[in-house]
Formats: sequence, structure tokens, C-alpha cells
Amino acid sequence: MKAQRSSLTNSVFAIISLLFIVGCQGSFLKNEFERGEKARKEQDFEKALSHYDRIIQRAPESSLGIEAGRLAAHLSMHEIKDYQKSIGYLKFLILNATDQDDRLKAQRDLAALYFEKLSDYQQAIIEYNKLLAVREDPGNKVGYRMNIAKAYFYMSKFYQAEVEVLNLLKQNLSEDQKFTGKLLLATIHFTNKELDKAIVKYEELMADYPEQARAQNVPMNLVVCYEEKSQFDKAIALLEGFKPFANEADLLDFKIKRLRERKSNQPGSRGLRK
Repeated sequence: MKAQRSSLTNSVFAIISLLFIVGCQGSFLKNEFERGEKARKEQDFEKALSHYDRIIQRAPESSLGIEAGRLAAHLSMHEIKDYQKSIGYLKFLILNATDQDDRLKAQRDLAALYFEKLSDYQQAIIEYNKLLAVREDPGNKVGYRMNIAKAYFYMSKFYQAEVEVLNLLKQNLSEDQKFTGKLLLATIHFTNKELDKAIVKYEELMADYPEQARAQNVPMNLVVCYEEKSQFDKAIALLEGFKPFANEADLLDFKIKRLRERKSNQPGSRGLRK
């Protein structure tokens, strides 16, 4: 009987101790969160992060731990702009958040951070490919694929960029998405000195999307292509047609004059014949 009473006493003591520890833990987390919120509202963002960090370290899977991670990710990205810290918080949310939408948002933010803020295009491709592997809005996936193509382009991997764009253009896209994809394809050819291909794509953009093309400076890029190919008449005609839409017509007049001079100096032109 004494042994049974001793065992029961030990069990009760263990339960009481556990409840005490849990209570202390809950009190600690609540106090740290309140301090973090106070610091955040006072715009002492570094101090706020220190309180959120304590919560994350003590109870990473708790609801307060996830909320602290979400707030810390936002502060580090948008207020402190410490993107390396942001990476840690976003990866924490991807691993620990119980809500699928929270994990998905963290993955989107992580990919965008590598692509837009850090210019780490190789890692951005990896993160965007993770988003392509999960169930997502088709419109969002078009954006991810476009950024993958742009990432390859920024790394001067023109073949991979072209493959990505061509595959993207086979999908059911909006007109704006088609324009963006075709413009990127033309830019790839232009940058890679594939002028004949670039000219074809730029001319298509001018014909199919005249207003968007002008807004994105397509006519001037096409003029450069014509000039490089010594197609001065086409370049001059394009500039003349672009003048009504240009803010600085004087600059266009100067460029037209320069092109005419280059044309007159070409071998076989009237001014150089004997």
C-alpha cells in the first residue's frame, strides 16, 4: 500500500510540475509577444524582432510561434530590409506553419525575395519551381514561369530563357501575358545579337500591340536593329512614324539626320559614286 501511495504521489507531483511548466511557458510566450507588439507599434523593429525570436526559439510550433514568425518576416522584409533574416523567417514558416495558405505565401515571398531583392537568380529558379510543383492558381503559375525565363535571361543563359518563353507562349494566356512573353523573346534575340529574329519579333509586336509596344520602347529597339543591319530607310521611316507619339521630337529629328548621313556615306550611295 505504501508503494502504491508513493507511486500515486509521484504521479500527481509530475502532473502538477508539468502544469506549472506549461503555465510558465504560456506566460512567457504571452509576455514576449506583448513586448514584441509594443516595440513594433513604437517602430522599434529590431527590438520587436528580438522578442519574436525568443518566442520562435522557445515554441516554434505554437500558434504564437507561427504568428511571431509571420510578423518577423514582414518586419525584416519591409521595414528593416534585412533580407538574409527574412530568408530564415520565411523558411521557418514554410516548415512549421500549419495553414497551407501561410506556407504558400511564405514560399511566394521567398522566391520573390531571391528574384527581386537579392538578384540570386539561380536560387530564385529553384524556389519558383517549388511553387510550380504545388496546386496553385494557373495565373500565378504563368507569372512564376515568366520570372524563371527572366532569371535565365539575366544570367545570360539565353537558350534556356528562350525555351522557357516558347513553352509559356503555348499556354492559354491573356493578351497582356502574350505581349510580355513575346517582348521577352524579342529582347532575348536582341541581346544575343540575333538581329534577324529580333526584327521579326519586334515587327510583330508593333503590328499586334502598337500602344503597348510604344510604351515599352519597341520602336527604338527596332530602329537599332535596322541600323545595325544598315537598313537605314526602314529605320528613318519608323522614326518618322514614331514622332507624333514622342515627347522629345527634337531628339528624333537629330537621330533621323544622323541616319541619313550614315546612309549617304554608304559605299555605292550617290555621294560616293565617281
